[in-house]
Amino acid sequence: MEKKNNYKVVLETIKQFNNITFKELQGHVNIPESTTRRILNNLEKGGKIVKEFGAYQILSAPLVKEIPYLETANINIEQKKEIARKAFYCIKPGESIFLDGGTTIDFLADLLTVDLMINILTNSIPIFIKLYEKGFRDIVLVGGNYNIANHSLVGYSAVDFIEKYNFDIAFLEVSSVDQSFNCYTTRMDDLQIKRKVIERSKFVFVLADESKFDKKSFIKFATKNEVVIISE
Repeated sequence: MEKKNNYKVVLETIKQFNNITFKELQGHVNIPESTTRRILNNLEKGGKIVKEFGAYQILSAPLVKEIPYLETANINIEQKKEIARKAFYCIKPGESIFLDGGTTIDFLADLLTVDLMINILTNSIPIFIKLYEKGFRDIVLVGGNYNIANHSLVGYSAVDFIEKYNFDIAFLEVSSVDQSFNCYTTRMDDLQIKRKVIERSKFVFVLADESKFDKKSFIKFATKNEVVIISE
């Protein structure tokens, strides 16, 4: 009973303030620090709360989980095509660009033509194959660990690979976008890729259809000040 009460006290206190640090929380509850930390850890794992910038918040909706590439390919097709068209007009001839893995960026790849004379680096196997078959030769496929869910290459070796390049523009996919326009992914290895690409790029565009908004996933990879979100 005492254990359940401790959980209830911690959860209700976070609900009351909805943006509270561990130190502030500890000042409002009569629970040992080690117990509070354990409760917070379990609440995070259970999807009840989320920690951002050192403060805890109630998670009002379940975290968005990774959806396999083939499942997302047939969702919001027309919206994704419209987003891809908007993204296409951001590209200038002769630029160096990064293309992330994902179905919306797959539609962007459909619009690219060899006469743009652009240099492309991608971690998406489907996009690499598509562009190569269209006649692109100034295209590089990132080396790394294979993510079967979206057929991309990720991990530390992929991050090291990207470190050697600079990009005029990068186009990133996103699992979800919260109400403050922070961008999320579901995987730590994808976070590493995205953070390195942001670091190496002059401009970063995140492509997000309406189904991605007002939600959170497991890991935040960018704030609204770091990227420009393109939607329909």
